[in-house]
Amino acid sequence: MGCAQGVEMAPPPFHEKYVLTQRLGTGTYASVYAAVKEDVEINLATSLADDAADTQDVAVAVKVIELTARRPSRASLEVVKLDEGIVQAATQEERILRRVSGHPNVIRFVEAMQGRSLAYIVMERCCCSMLQGLERMPVLSECTLAPVFQQMLQGIAAVHAAGVAHRDIKPDNFLFAEDGTLKLCDFGLSEVCGMNGLKGEFGTLPYMAPEMLTGATYDLKVDVWSVAAIFYVLLYGKFPYRARSTKAMEASIRSGSPALDFWPASALQVRSGVSRESGSFMEMLMQRSPSKRPAAREALNHGFLTSSSPRTRSDLSLKPMLELAKQGGAFGAPSKAKAVAGMDLQLTTLQERCHGRTAWCRDVQEAQSKVVSQTCRSSITSTTSTASSEGSDLSSELDSICTHTSAK
Repeated sequence: MGCAQGVEMAPPPFHEKYVLTQRLGTGTYASVYAAVKEDVEINLATSLADDAADTQDVAVAVKVIELTARRPSRASLEVVKLDEGIVQAATQEERILRRVSGHPNVIRFVEAMQGRSLAYIVMERCCCSMLQGLERMPVLSECTLAPVFQQMLQGIAAVHAAGVAHRDIKPDNFLFAEDGTLKLCDFGLSEVCGMNGLKGEFGTLPYMAPEMLTGATYDLKVDVWSVAAIFYVLLYGKFPYRARSTKAMEASIRSGSPALDFWPASALQVRSGVSRESGSFMEMLMQRSPSKRPAAREALNHGFLTSSSPRTRSDLSLKPMLELAKQGGAFGAPSKAKAVAGMDLQLTTLQERCHGRTAWCRDVQEAQSKVVSQTCRSSITSTTSTASSEGSDLSSELDSICTHTSAK
């Protein structure tokens, strides 16, 4: 096996303790992987069932952050120059996660480590994304959505109680645990909000609060607006403010023009609207003036979340809205996972030094070999149909190796 780019001089403690099993997502400077503790028995499922308390952190997710702006050449022994901005961001994310961890609706921090050029943030592992969880619900309506938003606001209220603004509340940053608990994750853009508030544009545009885009000082309530935007998307199958370009959408959110319409997307051809309770809940959260917008803990008292009577909520199926929202990019742009990410190769080298050639290492190396072979074949043939067929077969096979979810 060839050496990967930017290989650590010696495996950091993370690789002695954990065995990587799968890449879950990839971003610009980081990737998220599934991992298990090194001393776990082969039959992990049986082990977990026998003693859940002792195996709480057996199956984890780890965010691996590339701390260098430029990766050194293969097998290079040169001193790696760290990117101070990335290092500070990784340190900040770890600090914030330590601060907010502990609430059932917030992803639980396990530990953090750092190697020569990589940082590792280990967290509890969840079973699926918010989108996957909603799609798996036999019935998706206001009645089944209310508990989801209750958990969403409980997690945000806990984060706010710690003095932290998340600043990137969106569907992709919520995960469902095996028991159905919804958990807030990804604190890469979060910041402690002091008495003087915060400034700067952070997050994902369709879910950003107006005050964040005006350049004004803002507070924790930007997250509450984002919750309202998610609710709007799931009830109506469209973003609150729609435009043909990013610039136009930003201007629309900032100005509030055109005014919001509270009716399902026309493509759905729905003849009945949402319940009065859900409409009231949304309008309360989506106050353009932060002073009129409730705090997350206050929003938890609204009748839409607390009422025990199903008559207060519409039984209209929200499955069509969910599908239309997905098509419109509300859950992130759909994309195929890369067959092999550059970080995969670096990590397989480190993993092999500690655990030998694991199943994941073998899969990555075999996938990389096929990518190289395909590249070579493409360079010596001009037969488009042949190259297309091979690429299709390869993509299909690699999809079974690398599962892609959202990661920055």
